[in-house]
Amino acid sequence: MQATPGIDGQDPGIGAWIAAAIQFLLGITWVAYVYYLPGLLEQVGIEQTWLIAFLLVDQAVFGLADWTVGWLGERTERYWARLGRWIVAGSVLSSAAMLLLPWVARLGSPALLVATTFVWITASSAMRAPVVAMLGRTARPAAKLSLVATLLAGGALASAMAPWVANGLKRLSPELALAAGAAALVIASLAVVRFAAPGTLGAAQVTHADPRRLRWGALIAIAAVALGFATSVQLHAFIASAPLFRRLGAIDLSRWLPLFWLGFALASLAIGLHGRARARTGRDIVQPSGFAIMSIGAAFVGMAAVATTRIAPSLTSLALAQFVAGAAWAVLIDALFVRALELASPHRPTAAAGTLFATMAFAAVLRLALVAAIGAQDAARLGIWPIIGLWLVASAGVLVIRRASGANLRSAAT
Repeated sequence: MQATPGIDGQDPGIGAWIAAAIQFLLGITWVAYVYYLPGLLEQVGIEQTWLIAFLLVDQAVFGLADWTVGWLGERTERYWARLGRWIVAGSVLSSAAMLLLPWVARLGSPALLVATTFVWITASSAMRAPVVAMLGRTARPAAKLSLVATLLAGGALASAMAPWVANGLKRLSPELALAAGAAALVIASLAVVRFAAPGTLGAAQVTHADPRRLRWGALIAIAAVALGFATSVQLHAFIASAPLFRRLGAIDLSRWLPLFWLGFALASLAIGLHGRARARTGRDIVQPSGFAIMSIGAAFVGMAAVATTRIAPSLTSLALAQFVAGAAWAVLIDALFVRALELASPHRPTAAAGTLFATMAFAAVLRLALVAAIGAQDAARLGIWPIIGLWLVASAGVLVIRRASGANLRSAAT
């Protein structure tokens, strides 16, 4: 059996690398935006206490956009070329808003800065949706895994580089840095439109919506499990990790904090390469039994690694535990994505992918809401039990998904 072509009609790996580059560029652009936002708010007289609210709304908009466009993605097949023009127009609008942010802040109008920021948030959030749709337009599960894993690795690499990028931004003016981010955004949109155009896919690879065949129970279970794991990761990586390294005497956190996301990126890249190799041979992967073993194994390895970070006697052992925890999270989320794409029926994969991307954004909303409610220091004092508790509940949910998977397969067989 020949391998099914990817989104470029030749090899699923090429499309995966393009998708990863897009997510990396968008991630770096987001880092610049977050870095300069406090100064912009200060210039117009908005108190810094509103910063968390800005970021919380941003993540909520990301989540709503991912979910909405994911569910509408299959309905846009025949309008894809027209949609592509709107995607480019949206990215240009977002880039223009990003470029205007420093100048708008100098005008001293809070309302104008808020409006410009909202345009940037809304327009840039739509850039994730075409990639979600692209994921659902690939036929074989192995090709899906290659695309999902490599795409998520691109975003993780941007997160790993965030401390270094932030340090580099200290030597750049906001105008220059945001201009570079705006250019990256336009390039990303052109790449998405080029490689998700109708001519890049064979007719046999394009699926159409059939809402009656959507497996609601399994998809809801996967989304709930993903939310539990993702919220646990948000608490650990963005709230608890810095105090853990400081406890052991770390001074330059930019050397240590990226290790979690570096472990994620490398593990996800390895999974993507494995999926690409399987796709070339025409073999499927991640059957229900394999999904359960893969997910439960990664869940317990990740939980053990997170627990080890609390008792690590040295920076070296803490760094290793962080790396392993990131790798375990990569295995988990990659497996959840692929299982969601398969269980959503061959007719609604984009809806499944959009739902999981939205779930990850909503996990960030929960973390920001916690920080806004009790403060970062009090959030860090909550300790390991909320993190482990969420991880355990989500791990139990994997077994529910396994049962739903078996039931769906038996139903399909009859």
